[in-house]
Amino acid sequence: MNYTDQVTLYLKSGDMGSKSEPECARSLCISTTTLQRRLRREGTTWRALLEQEKRGRMTALLARNPHADSYRLAEAGGFSKQNSVRRKFRHLFGMTITDYKRMQA
Repeated sequence: MNYTDQVTLYLKSGDMGSKSEPECARSLCISTTTLQRRLRREGTTWRALLEQEKRGRMTALLARNPHADSYRLAEAGGFSKQNSVRRKFRHLFGMTITDYKRMQA
């Protein structure tokens, strides 16, 4: 199993709010720098994998519950504030939460 897969498994387990690159590296028994280097060698980064997981969790929540509010999306994506999830949602999806819900309806 490559490091991209291992980091993806780490991100999929548990609460998104408690995930960090140093903690992931520790769980793999390597340094943060080594993790960064190995992910770069595989053509990705911690941030890219983290954003992919956040996007996946928010998409899954909206598929299950199209009326999910910003609070629930923040919780699913590991954000501490609703304003943060609104900005990140626009960044990840290129549209507001409301526009996304309209497109899915």
